Formats: sequence, C-alpha cells, structure tokens
Amino acid sequence: MVSGKKVLSASLFALLFALSHNAAAQDEFSENSFIRALAGDVTVQKPGTVWGQAQMGLELAIGDSVRTGADGRAEIFLAGTAIIKINQNTEFQIPQDNYNSQKRVSLI
Repeated sequence: MVSGKKVLSASLFALLFALSHNAAAQDEFSENSFIRALAGDVTVQKPGTVWGQAQMGLELAIGDSVRTGADGRAEIFLAGTAIIKINQNTEFQIPQDNYNSQKRVSLI
C-alpha cells in the first residue's frame, strides 16, 4: 500500500515540474523583459520616477532598474537573451541593447 504522504509528494512534484516547464516555455518565446520571480524586498524604478514595490510579471523596459534589499532576490527575464538572477543588496538596470552579445550587462 502506498502512503498518502508519498502520493501527495509525487503529485506536488509533478505539478511544480509542469508549472516550471510551462513558464520556461513561455519565456523562450517572449519578446519582453519582465520580473519572472521575486522574494523579499524587491523594488523597481522606471526612468524619472521613484522606487516602487516590484510585482511578479511586471514588464520591464530599457533603463528600468530593479533593486533588492537585505532579504530580497529576483529573477529577471531579458527579452530573448537571458535570465538574470540577482541576490540581496543588488541593483540591476535593463541594458540599452539586450540583443548585442558583445555588450556587457553591469550590476550597479
């Protein structure tokens, strides 16, 4: 007899795998940069505005900045190029040219 905990664990794993696989497939075809995941203190600043609270799925444009606090982490999908993971106490700005592999992305 299979225990209820094992069945629940297997079901939960299968669900999480399916959700993450679906999100990855969507990212691959996205032409927009956006916040893919976040935890803790994460804020966003659009050029010419003040810092505001970040939200999962928030679309980002060239020049936007994402900042993490002491307990913050974020994962940013850069349109068609990469997934950037930033840890605590970091500031990241969406680069001018996401598609030029010779340009470097700078962490402030």
